[in-house]
Amino acid sequence: MLMDRIVQKIQEPTNREKIQKQMVDPLFKYILNYMFPYIALICITFLIIVLMSTTSVILLVLKLYTPMASIATPIATPIATSLSEPIAALAESLINTTP
Repeated sequence: MLMDRIVQKIQEPTNREKIQKQMVDPLFKYILNYMFPYIALICITFLIIVLMSTTSVILLVLKLYTPMASIATPIATPIATSLSEPIAALAESLINTTP
């Protein structure tokens, strides 16, 4: 019974306007002012992630469609040559072994 009266008083247009203007609006303004830097930071971070992923995809697609002749071959050094032979022999022995 008391609850019904409270609900009835709250639903009156004048009381509803008072509650809206004096309680709800200031509360939302306070929350938005407090949360704005965090919302902005999240939006900026999201945009950076989207730009970086788009750039990565574009670079991968461009690299996929470049002709192989344009890729420069590395210059062989004595150290690289001396290291590549044992590694190649080890890889070959691992490939040729049967379980």
